[in-house]
Amino acid sequence: MKWLNKKREITYSKNIFLPLTNICRNNCSYCSFKRDITSPYAYLMKKNEIINILNQCKYYNIKEVLLTFGEYAEFYPIYKE
Repeated sequence: MKWLNKKREITYSKNIFLPLTNICRNNCSYCSFKRDITSPYAYLMKKNEIINILNQCKYYNIKEVLLTFGEYAEFYPIYKE
């Protein structure tokens, strides 16, 4: 198997998925993540929340952070700000 190293070990990088918002103006039929702007479950992470999570990542030696922003969340004035 070519994807194994010489010691026959599978390696990986510790990572985290960090969705900064779940607001999106698109209506993809397959998406279960998106929330409408009027939903009580819609959110935009605050700067201090993000910093706290990134500090935890550092503590746990996480090497990759996948940031997602929603598709055109800035379309909504409250989120653009």
